[in-house]
Amino acid sequence: MLGYTLNFVLSKFLMDPICGKLDYCLEDLLSVIENDILGDVFEHKKVDKFAAKKKETRKQKSFETLKLVAQSITFRTHAVQLLSLVTVHLQKQLTPKLKSKLENMLDHIAVGIGLNPSSIRLNYSFNQTELFILVYQLIKDGTGDENQGLQITQISKAGKRDGDTVYIQMTDSDRLINVDPRYSHLVTSFALGLL
Repeated sequence: MLGYTLNFVLSKFLMDPICGKLDYCLEDLLSVIENDILGDVFEHKKVDKFAAKKKETRKQKSFETLKLVAQSITFRTHAVQLLSLVTVHLQKQLTPKLKSKLENMLDHIAVGIGLNPSSIRLNYSFNQTELFILVYQLIKDGTGDENQGLQITQISKAGKRDGDTVYIQMTDSDRLINVDPRYSHLVTSFALGLL
């Protein structure tokens, strides 16, 4: 019921997404979401006889809550922490059911990031370069790419190259995530979806 209540409160509180509104309590929110989707709470919902009687236990709203959270954090500083909710589970053996839940979580995070004001308007702290760097790093981590440098050529509004090139040095110690190679395609697919 906590997951349902959290979704209700956030959906009323965040009628219009505000960048950074949930940064201060992200860890607590992710804990509730994780317990509702992956933890004992979900298992109790299936078993308890009263589950069919209450709307709070019939509907799982934590996937929708995850989208609300993703659209209300500061992308630059909290995207990796948000992703860790899923990536921590990609380091071990997954059942098909758990894999499906994690894919669903990644889908909702991607939709939320797409609606995040910091990813839509350039007057916020987010810009396309940050998104490209995150996408590159996730794909690199997911594929095990050994390239140590990333070259980004800045494009002008007219679509022509400015000639300014930004070099970003990345090493193995710069990995954002560690995942089991069997599930790295989930991260790569998520990154391409963000792009």
